[in-house]
Formats: sequence, C-alpha cells, structure tokens
Amino acid sequence: MTDHILSLLRGEGSLPGAGDPVWEDCARELAREGLAGAALTILARTRRLDLVPQSAVSILSADLNKVRVSQAVLFHRFAALSEMLRAAGVEFIVHKGGALAPLVYVRLEDRPMVDIDIVIRPQTWKQVRDLLVRGGYRLPQGAEEGFWLENYFNLSVSSKEDPPAHFDLHWGLTQEGRYHIETEELFSRAVAYDLGGSRLMRLSDEDLLLSLFLHLAYHYFGAHLIWLYDMKLVIEQWPIDWDKLFERAARFGLLTVVAFNVAFLEKVFPGAVPRQVAARARLGLVRRGLIAPFLSSSTRHLFRGEDRRLNQFVLGLLAIDRPTDAARFATDKIGRSLRWAGRRPRRR
Repeated sequence: MTDHILSLLRGEGSLPGAGDPVWEDCARELAREGLAGAALTILARTRRLDLVPQSAVSILSADLNKVRVSQAVLFHRFAALSEMLRAAGVEFIVHKGGALAPLVYVRLEDRPMVDIDIVIRPQTWKQVRDLLVRGGYRLPQGAEEGFWLENYFNLSVSSKEDPPAHFDLHWGLTQEGRYHIETEELFSRAVAYDLGGSRLMRLSDEDLLLSLFLHLAYHYFGAHLIWLYDMKLVIEQWPIDWDKLFERAARFGLLTVVAFNVAFLEKVFPGAVPRQVAARARLGLVRRGLIAPFLSSSTRHLFRGEDRRLNQFVLGLLAIDRPTDAARFATDKIGRSLRWAGRRPRRR
C-alpha cells in the first residue's frame, strides 16, 4: 500500500489523483504530524496544489493558521526571556525547532513548536532559576522539580502570562554517564543566526545534527515524522563535515546512536544520507545481532513493540556504545526508579 505522506515528503510522484477524497485523510494526518505547513510549501513549490481538493486544503490551512497564532505568542514570550537572560549576562544556545525553523524551512510556521529549547551552562542554573522565579515564570514545584533535577538534564518552565508559552531549559544534552557531552564544548563551537530579527546562538552544524540524533534516541518508542524530516532537511541543505561528526560521536559515545538514526533515515527517506556515510555508520556484527529481534518491518518505525517498557529499557541500553556506561546507566536507572516509585510526576 502506498504511503502518500512519505511520497509527498520524499518528492516522489505517487500521490493521490486530482480531487481524490483520500487527500482529506492525508491532510488530517499531516496536521497531526505537524507537517501541514511543510506539505503546503512542497505542493506549491512542485505545482501540485491543484491535485488537492479544497476540503483538504482547508484542513491544512486551518492547522497552519493555528501554528502561526501559537508561534506569534511563543516568539513574543521568548523575546522577553532572551532579554532577561542577556541583561543578566547569561549566555544561551537555542536548540532544536527554534534554530531549525528559520534555517532549513521555507517559512517559520512550516516547523511547529510546542516550546523553545535553550541550552545554558550547568554552573549558571542557580542564577537562571533565581531570574525565572523573580520574573514570575512557572517552574515545577517541590518534589517535582527535584525529580527533574535528579533524573534528567532539562526542566520545563512556562511564562506567567496566559496563554502561557513553554520553554525547555537544558544544562546538558544527555544524562550523566549515559553519554559524554561537555556543554562547554558545545558553547565553544556555537554560531550566530537570526530568529525574528533577533541575533541568537545555535549549535554548530555537526553538533546540531548529532543532537537531533540523540533526541530521537530518547524517543524511538514515540518518534514523530517531523523529527526525521528535520534531519533530512539539515543533511540536504547544510555542508555537514561527516569526519567531524563521526570523530565527535566517537568521543561522546554516540556511534551507536548515529547508526540507529542513519538506519531509520534510510527506511523513511532512502538516499537522504550519502551512501558512504551510511556504510560507515553501520553497526558491528554483534550489535546488529542483538537488535535484530527488535527491528520493525514498518517503514515508519525502526523498532517494534515500542509501547513495551522492557523493550524501551533494553533498546536504551543497546544504544549506549560502551558496556561499562550501559551497566552504570542501568544500575542508576533502577535505583532512581525505586527512589521515585509512586512519586514520579507526569510529563507535560
């Protein structure tokens, strides 16, 4: 059966015919995946918008307009947060969607965001927290904040105004010991870019792509198609230095993560990764054998049984390069789970 969504995103010719009612189903799915704006841009650029019945165009346009409104609020609130941090001398890096939207998408609204992620230096966390509290931002309360600080490397905060805008503050890109990424190293390579008239900093090309790979490694059991599309656009549009990327991946302990992501991209967007890079990223024989029972036959999924917590835990361990790190992470994870049993807060 033809996957019309992937055909559209891949630039293939196998789309529904003019006026076909299946376009309405496609439009609803594209909206659910956060790809309504990108789909309209692709259809207009390839002069195939006339294939789409007005009912489906209306679904896509309605979702695009919702994104425009929510982004206007989000960017306005982010400008205030940025100014507060700058006035206090706090450097930060914009991460994920806030950097990708203006750099690899035709329009900002083609890349929806539920929040804006920023990276701060770990040693500035207390200063930043005090600024947020004085500024009226909403932080997790009591034990909930303790949970995030102990178990993760980021914390979600919201603006005081209604409707609130959400921001994810990262003091790292990964849990301690699972991988080995020094935040200061990321700052040393950060580059400037423009977002809505503001001059901001983002991760370097290779660091940003590695961070997208790492983000997906935490969410194989609930991957969104737009995350893979982000990677596809980055690889197509940016001059990625693959030697640098692999060198950093080896130091960070991310070679397996790179291999998983390249394999996933090759399933969803064949040819997105240069052939020699795909060959270089291939897993070794032993690890290929270990993950073989978990692989999915579905084009849009890398692994099967994604909703099973045990599968998620095992795959999380298999995504760690070094056996000693995997053993340490497993021990720490079990210990933290026992400490927070019955008290774990629900993620937003």
